[in-house]
Amino acid sequence: IERAKEARDETTDTLNNTLIDIAEGKEMDVDKVQQAGYVISDSILRNVDAMVSLTRIKKHDPYTAVHCMNVCTLVTAMAMHDGTDPGLLPAISAAVLLHDVGKTRVPLEVLNKPGRFEPHELEEMRKHALHSGDIMREDGSFSDAQIAIAEQHHEMMDGSGYPKGLQRGQIHYYARLTAVADVYDALTAKRVYKPAMPMYQALLRIHKYKGVEFDSHAVDLFVKTLGLYPVGSLVELNTSEQGVVFQPNVDDSRRPVVGLVTLPSGRARGAPFIVDLARRSQADGREITKVLDPEKLDVDVEQIMADVETRGERTERMRR
Repeated sequence: IERAKEARDETTDTLNNTLIDIAEGKEMDVDKVQQAGYVISDSILRNVDAMVSLTRIKKHDPYTAVHCMNVCTLVTAMAMHDGTDPGLLPAISAAVLLHDVGKTRVPLEVLNKPGRFEPHELEEMRKHALHSGDIMREDGSFSDAQIAIAEQHHEMMDGSGYPKGLQRGQIHYYARLTAVADVYDALTAKRVYKPAMPMYQALLRIHKYKGVEFDSHAVDLFVKTLGLYPVGSLVELNTSEQGVVFQPNVDDSRRPVVGLVTLPSGRARGAPFIVDLARRSQADGREITKVLDPEKLDVDVEQIMADVETRGERTERMRR
């Protein structure tokens, strides 16, 4: 987790500085962007669960760097799970990192508007995908495939997307993966004008449009990558205990590793009790029956996970 955080922080800083430079009319430092692609892909190849788990951290960022980092992590992890040649992952990561770079050419009064867009504002906002492609094309350091990933990430399989209304096979494969991750991260992010959608609801929303707006394989791959219950989900078990999902189970997405935070009576535990639901000896008949909304129940999932990580680090130091 610590190494994953270092990789994430380093890459987010690089991307944030890149977006600021472009917004100010300066040249893009392509070497740093390409290096960021290597950092992300290397970290995902080393421990995909650690990197993906960090995408649960939802912060509002005016330059969209955090969003781009989250989407990049998810798409790179999807590509890895799909058997993509590891040598191609850095280029994919770099392209997805820049998928929203075109927002630097959208007027700030439109980009930061808290309410619903007027028709002319929506048209202006939708130009950002074309702007992303233009910025990468003007630089001259990116391949046609990388440009397509950034330019086509809002295209939909049924032709209802933008900017060009492309359909199915006309859309680059990794742009189809990016479309799914982009919508998921946008839905689950808290904004000034909307609350964060619970992760399970966002997955249900995406699954509803599987094969229509979203590529069916991309949706299945996304669920496999995140797990049926994404890291950070608050769940209820058949024992009436509540828990937080700490780690997915790629072999059986219904049985992740869960940190139980309440007793069957509903009383809070002094510390989360970690249970691997895939191990019968640990699960003791426990099964997940429901996904809960932590905001409605006033449960601070981030703090729970941070506390467990801190205790884990302390235990490891004591063992040494």
